[in-house]
Amino acid sequence: MKPFLLILVLSLLVPAIGQENVLAQSKTDLVGTWKLVSATETTKKGEVRGFGHNPTGFITYTADGRVMLIITNGGRKPLSTSDYTTAPIEERAEAFATMTAYAGHYTLNGDKVIHHIEVLDAKCCKHRPSASYHQPERQLLDPANSPDKLPIDPNGVYFVLASKNVMQQSVPSQFCAWHSYGIAQDGKSGSGTAIKVAFIGDSDQFPSACQWQNPSPNNNPAADAAANFIAHELSETVTDPEFNAWTNPGVIENGDLCQWTFGTTKLLPNGSSYNLIFGTRPYLIQRIWVNARGGYCALALDE
Repeated sequence: MKPFLLILVLSLLVPAIGQENVLAQSKTDLVGTWKLVSATETTKKGEVRGFGHNPTGFITYTADGRVMLIITNGGRKPLSTSDYTTAPIEERAEAFATMTAYAGHYTLNGDKVIHHIEVLDAKCCKHRPSASYHQPERQLLDPANSPDKLPIDPNGVYFVLASKNVMQQSVPSQFCAWHSYGIAQDGKSGSGTAIKVAFIGDSDQFPSACQWQNPSPNNNPAADAAANFIAHELSETVTDPEFNAWTNPGVIENGDLCQWTFGTTKLLPNGSSYNLIFGTRPYLIQRIWVNARGGYCALALDE
């Protein structure tokens, strides 16, 4: 996903629990639970997006500087069943995509309240801003092609699949996986080569944010989730390898446009869903945006 500055503007908030309708001038004025009247988000390009007609939400500020927010889009459809675990996957995907929630701490800067997000509803995948690679990514690459290093391939994509003892600062507080690019320096010639890298976090550490179902098609939720994220990040790396190629007008990449949507699925004996077979194994893999016939999400061009 292309980077953008997300500015959540709560244009008018009124206290939810018997407080007066006043504008906060200090932390003391701000503390409490407030009910949403309207909200917009503004991208770095100045594009303004809404949350549908009459969104609902609450935001809570605590005296010790914590903030918690939840917004559901206007017109959000209820699930067809009271048990969300048995609802159709398409319904669950839409419900997930039409809710925004996060928590963190806040600071005041004049008449502005700045939210520093620490935990949010990880809507799958984004990319990390490009940079010169350091540890551990840089350790993977060596133009000398020594036995324990990989050769530098400008046409390749280097995937880092994290094990259970590997933590990455942005997973899952911002996303479950990401792709990026950077310059790998040749120690002999001093020249640099642009390489593409993707990071797939260990979803067992954060199953509620990064695993769609448990049990999963192969009774290995972390591996099945990783397969889905690999497909997502590989597609985005091919179509937008250095963040200057294809996105839609909203600066959204082709994987993000269809994230958490799977099309027609089938049930397995263990109760999990799948939509593709690779070899003899079933998988649940998200659809990808097809930029033809007005645009649509699909697993194949002829769908």
